[in-house]
Amino acid sequence: MKKRKLTDYTSLHQLATRQFVMLRGLNPKKTANAAGIYYEYRRKRVVLKNKPILLKIEPSNYCNLRCPTCHPDGNTSGGSMDEQTFRIILEKAPMEYFLKSTLYMFGEPLLNRRIYQMIAEISRYGIPTSISTNFHLFNEKHAAEMLASGLTWVLVCIDGASQETYEIYRVGGDLEKVKDNIRLLVDEKRRQGSKYPVIEVQSIIFDHNRHEMDEIERMVLDLGVDRFTTKEDVFTQLDYEDKQLGVDADMPKKGRSCFFLYGTFMVDYDGVVLPCCLGRSEFGNLQESTFDEIWNNEKFTAARRWFASDFTEKDESLDLPCYNCPLFM
Repeated sequence: MKKRKLTDYTSLHQLATRQFVMLRGLNPKKTANAAGIYYEYRRKRVVLKNKPILLKIEPSNYCNLRCPTCHPDGNTSGGSMDEQTFRIILEKAPMEYFLKSTLYMFGEPLLNRRIYQMIAEISRYGIPTSISTNFHLFNEKHAAEMLASGLTWVLVCIDGASQETYEIYRVGGDLEKVKDNIRLLVDEKRRQGSKYPVIEVQSIIFDHNRHEMDEIERMVLDLGVDRFTTKEDVFTQLDYEDKQLGVDADMPKKGRSCFFLYGTFMVDYDGVVLPCCLGRSEFGNLQESTFDEIWNNEKFTAARRWFASDFTEKDESLDLPCYNCPLFM
C-alpha cells in the first residue's frame, strides 16, 4: 500500500471542500482579521493587534476509553466544562472574529451532557463547528439533537477493520457500536435531507493496522460517511522514544514559527487558556482575566519571542512548553 501523508485526503477536491465548508461564516471583518493575524505570524510579531481565528474548547477532559498515548487510565483528573465557564468564554472571547470552533481537545466531548447546546450557541454566532469523537455515547435522540445544533463537521475515530485490531489502540472500545452509531447519524441526515454535519472517519496509522487502511476505507464509505482520511501516529512521526520530548540542539527548525500562538485560542474545561494541545500549560484563565489581558501577557509574548529569535531569547523565569517543543526542536 502507498504510504499516506500526515493527513491524506483522497483528493484535492475533498481537502478544498472541507475548508470551504468550515469557512461558511466568513465576512469582511473576519477576513480582514485573518489577513492581519497571518501577516503578524509571517512577520513574527511578539505583541499582536489582531485576534485568533480558531476557538478551541474542551467540553470534557474525561474519556470513556483508555487509548495508550492519550488516556491509558481512562478518566483523567479534571472534569467537564460547566455552564458558567462556557458563558464566560462566550462573553470574553472575541467571538466575532473566529472562522471556526472545534469543541474537543484531550477528552471525549460527548461526555458533556450539554454538548449539543454548546454547539448550538456557538453556531448562532455564525461560526462553523466541529467535534472529534470515539462515537460510543450516541443514540437516536442524540442524532436529532446533533443535527438541530447546527454542527458542521464530526470526525469519528476508527483505527481497525476488525474488533481485534480496533481495540489494540481504542482500549475498551466496541467497533460494532461505533458503526451502528454512524448508521444512526447517516439515516437521520437522510431523513432530514441535511448536508450537515459532514461525517468524516479518520484512522491513525500504526504498525498493527497499516495493512487494513484500504479495508477500513471501504467499510466506512459503505456506511455512508462523507470522508475518509488517515494520519500517521504522531509519536512515531516525531520519533518520540528517541527524543523523549527533549531538545535536539543540532536540528532546530529555525526560521519557522508556531501558528498556535497566533491563530488559535484554546480554553480548557475549567477556563484555563492553553498555548497548544501538547500537554497542559496554563497561559491564563478566562475566569480571572479578560481576553486582551491574556492574549499579549508575559507567557504568550515570551513564547512568540522564542520563535521570533530563532530559539535564542529564552526567559529563564518561565517554564514554557515551547522551549522543548518536539514539533520544532
